[in-house]
Amino acid sequence: MALAEDPRDHIRRRPLGQSALCLGTVLAGLVVIALVLNIVAGLLM
Repeated sequence: MALAEDPRDHIRRRPLGQSALCLGTVLAGLVVIALVLNIVAGLLM
């Protein structure tokens, strides 16, 4: 019974988790891109 109830709760909580993960991945991606650009600029300079 517990296994049958968990997926329902997961689906209900999923939108908030996805939005948070999306924001986190976007911010992490921007940070990684900024670091890569800084490293490339440093090598070119």
